Amino acid sequence: MPILEQAKEKTSGSQDSSRYLQNSRGVRLGRDTVFFRLSFKKSDKFSYNVYTTRNFVAETSSNTGDRSSAWGIGSEYKFNDSLKIKTDLRVFYGDSNTQFGRWVRNDHFEVGLSYSF
Repeated sequence: MPILEQAKEKTSGSQDSSRYLQNSRGVRLGRDTVFFRLSFKKSDKFSYNVYTTRNFVAETSSNTGDRSSAWGIGSEYKFNDSLKIKTDLRVFYGDSNTQFGRWVRNDHFEVGLSYSF
């Protein structure tokens, strides 16, 4: 089943409190982001999914913008009701000063084995 979501931030005015030190807008996550996930269930034992997150924050005079992204692919195999194995691959893209770009040299592959009793 496909899942598609968008996060978008809108502000109604400027922040002007006397205790206001610095604008946090440039570091807040999900200001203009699309999330997508597509899951498949091949059988009762085997399922897999593909997912991605992409930022579309435009560059302005107050921030450098963020066009970074991450994508992944995962799977799960159930040997029986108690034992299952999961795998997940995550890959990051973007400039070093962006949400996902800072992890560009940290792509990784995970394998997990779980036993329930």
